[in-house]
Amino acid sequence: MNCSSSLVLPSTLEALRYALREAAWPLRTGPLLPPDSGDGSPPQALDLMPGSPTPFWWVEQPLGADLARHCVRVARAAPGRSALLVAPGPGGLRFAVCAWVDRGAFVWQPSPGGPKRLDAEAWSALRSAGAPSVAALRLAAVLERRDVDARFFRDVRQWRDALREGWQGLPNDDHERAAQLAMLTIARMVFLAFVQRKGWLDNDPKFLARLLLEPGATKLYRERLRPLWFDALNRTPDERGSGPRFAGVPFLNGGLFEPSEVERRYPNLDLPDAALRDGFVTVIEGYRFVEDERRLEGAAIDPIMLGKVFEGLMADAQRAKTGTFYTPPELVDDVAARTLHAWLARRTTPALADAVAATGPIDPALAAEARGVLRGVRVLDPAAGSGAFLLGAMEWLVRARVRVEGPTAEDPQQLASRIRRDVLGRSLFGVDISPIAVLICELRLWLSLAASLPDRAPPPPLPNLHHRIRVGNALHGMPDAYASPDLQKARTELRVCCDALADATGAAKRDLDATRRALEREIAAGVLEAALEREVGRASTAVVTPLFPALEPLPARTGHRAGDSRRIEELEGLLVATLSEQWAPVFDAAVQFPEAASGFDVIVGNPPWVRMTALPAYERDRLRQRFRWMQASANQAFGAQPDLCVAFVERAAELLSDRGVMGLVVPNKLFTAQYGTAMRRGLIRDLSLVAIDDLHAQGQQPFDVQVYPGVLIAANAPCPPAASVRVHAATVFDADARALASGADPGGSWLLVPTAERERARRWTEAHPALHERFALRMGIKTGANALFVDPPDEVAPVLPVLRGRDVRAWDARPSATLWFAHDVETAAVLPSVSSSSEAYAAANAEALARRCDWRPGDPLWTVFRASTASLGHRVVWRDIGLTLEAASLPPVAAGGPLVLNTVYLLDAGSAEAALALTAWLNTTPIRWLAGLTAEPALNGFRRYQARNVGALPLPETVIDASGEPSPDWLRLARAAAFRTASEQARAKADAALDAMAQRALDTPAITPWLRWQ
Repeated sequence: MNCSSSLVLPSTLEALRYALREAAWPLRTGPLLPPDSGDGSPPQALDLMPGSPTPFWWVEQPLGADLARHCVRVARAAPGRSALLVAPGPGGLRFAVCAWVDRGAFVWQPSPGGPKRLDAEAWSALRSAGAPSVAALRLAAVLERRDVDARFFRDVRQWRDALREGWQGLPNDDHERAAQLAMLTIARMVFLAFVQRKGWLDNDPKFLARLLLEPGATKLYRERLRPLWFDALNRTPDERGSGPRFAGVPFLNGGLFEPSEVERRYPNLDLPDAALRDGFVTVIEGYRFVEDERRLEGAAIDPIMLGKVFEGLMADAQRAKTGTFYTPPELVDDVAARTLHAWLARRTTPALADAVAATGPIDPALAAEARGVLRGVRVLDPAAGSGAFLLGAMEWLVRARVRVEGPTAEDPQQLASRIRRDVLGRSLFGVDISPIAVLICELRLWLSLAASLPDRAPPPPLPNLHHRIRVGNALHGMPDAYASPDLQKARTELRVCCDALADATGAAKRDLDATRRALEREIAAGVLEAALEREVGRASTAVVTPLFPALEPLPARTGHRAGDSRRIEELEGLLVATLSEQWAPVFDAAVQFPEAASGFDVIVGNPPWVRMTALPAYERDRLRQRFRWMQASANQAFGAQPDLCVAFVERAAELLSDRGVMGLVVPNKLFTAQYGTAMRRGLIRDLSLVAIDDLHAQGQQPFDVQVYPGVLIAANAPCPPAASVRVHAATVFDADARALASGADPGGSWLLVPTAERERARRWTEAHPALHERFALRMGIKTGANALFVDPPDEVAPVLPVLRGRDVRAWDARPSATLWFAHDVETAAVLPSVSSSSEAYAAANAEALARRCDWRPGDPLWTVFRASTASLGHRVVWRDIGLTLEAASLPPVAAGGPLVLNTVYLLDAGSAEAALALTAWLNTTPIRWLAGLTAEPALNGFRRYQARNVGALPLPETVIDASGEPSPDWLRLARAAAFRTASEQARAKADAALDAMAQRALDTPAITPWLRWQ
């Protein structure tokens, strides 16, 4: 269940009673129980369901930590041995539940910052129960899982830290490899915990405990774990040399128990026995493991937890840097299913796709047609993370293929398992920059196969995934230069090799792997040499010294740009690494995934959400040069810093096969933000939009962090005229894909509202001049060091009142701070000198003042930026971030008006009358609604009202004419609305009159009531 930001949880007893009665709870009014009665009731408890074997009591007093203790006491005395207590708490109700007295009580209070995913799950469990006994079981299961999740995170993190610090035989400063080895060790042990549960380890449920906890056992890593991993589990019985101890251990294959590159490089690796044993007891022995991640078993650990562990083990700063967020299974399944359905509909027919997705009987002819198509599908996640989307795609494909390939004489479980194995080995491809993520992705995929196999029976060898799930950056790639017959031949051989690797074992697998590496290296070197030759071909006479002396000096060149030189040096380095390190150092889907040489049929995933400012400068330059949709025009300062997700959308479009379909979870900002202009234009021009979701507009918040997701599904085919796209926003509707934008440019902000409303917005904007055509809009003053300029010490002068975003409301702007402003208040010119005390203040902070990015040598240290005559005169101002557009007018600074900081936008009105009229115009309901359509989403339901979208608002000449003079009628109403000391009734009357006049000025039908949501 996705948590809804519109979900309102009860905060009083009356609201709780009403909500539960609405959900068909047979609530009755019971007596007020006496305090400290013999049945263990807390003080002042009200029985909400008299006669129920599971007490459901309201506790009058906040009990704090005692609420859980009282709940256990009540449960012990109750016939049903369970209890549910509700009490008031700070910010809302607190629930305590005891379903099993031996496990204690769990307490839940909804998050103060608004409902989170856990709150939605807990409230759903409570509301749908219908009776206290059922509610206690369901709510306790949700809350126990929450507590287990938190404990498991903590215990795995502590074990990882102990292993990371305990490695012997590894260079002391190699912290990255130490962390990777620690996670690899834990992953192997967790996988074996699942395998042990299946009965595959000699049918002994305590196999691992006997191996590692045997009294007197020492050298656990070298003499017990390494033989188990690298000999028994990784070799067929006739190849083993590990002796009778592992006679009942199966050959698993797959690659998880092969020595990694680091383990081969450092063969003397070892770990302290205590670090291994303590972590094993806490993590492996301390939890129950179930291999089916769709099966809920209370406090059990399932493979979904591994995705959460990956997110949880990343520090907050690292998670923000990489833009990695755990995607809940419900959203994964929905996106994967819709994307695959759209692909199958385009690859065959919509009727066939619907038939495959349905549950009733399927026509044999349709099944036969779908069979070959489904077997050949290639699915890629370019930022695979812990593998959630690949798992979601696999589940859909397995269900679809079982449907079209059955019924057969084969046992249904064996059929599903065989198909799952084939999908896993041949249809799924993934890339991620994190080796730990790739490891967990492989682990979850193997576990999904293990879950489909029967218990206790010896399992078949696992398929190999190391050539399908790769460490790399999907945005990095080598130039396409495959014209050479030798390279084409190598690619064909590599395709055959990779196909054979899926199920290879033993010596055949090792030989194929060696061949694969050699072919990848040969192709990479050929591509790099061709690219280097092309770059050097642009040279002329100046000699460029190569970065790597192993290569010959490059031909002479003149007039080369710094970027050209860096590119040549980069290519040289990659080529040297390829030839000397015996591996291909750059990931490229065209090289490493030769099976998908013509593109991938389906691309799904949740690519990183990272602003460009979080990346190094050289990486920003490379991405802008490489991806067209990341390039911003010179006059788009804010748009010059797009989200990295834009590059992933473009890369996915490049990697799609003909009629391929991509389904990506993206920030919903991409639908409206200025930096998404090129992307939106490219999607409309080059692809066919299938579906667009704005989950925030739907009231959903599927993530446990404050980010607002959308879903983009598009097919690799030209967008036909009048093509329809399904939009899931505040409502669900079909729209003309080419008419989504607010203006004629398809790259404009997409208006995700029904057609009638979108046409109304377009009619308004096209019928009248835009605000920016008549008036200059800009951000407020930027200091670059607010800590020094805002509210400076008393001795600093000159100081003027200044507005921040929080100070601006509709018709009202009251400064709450002062600003050191050593500029002329009429011309904005910086003052050449200041008072001695101010000069001393500047000198004391000279280093910080000179470090500001906009400051230039020769400028006085007290210079501020974006100060101009336009920012000092008659102005209309509004907050950059707000729930709605709210404007106020200001007199000139020279006449006592406040300055404006850069959390406020301003418009140079030119006169007091124009400022008043424009303020009234921006505060009308129609204009607020229109501004909200194109404003970029921000946190907590707020939006960014930037100069770009406010400047695009229409301004009819019947309101303000071409000379800047407002109409008398409009000005009269504006003055009435601005008179804030008038009665509330008078203000409301003036606001209503302004709305009506704005409606007439825009020449639209009467405004509908829902537009007044603002």
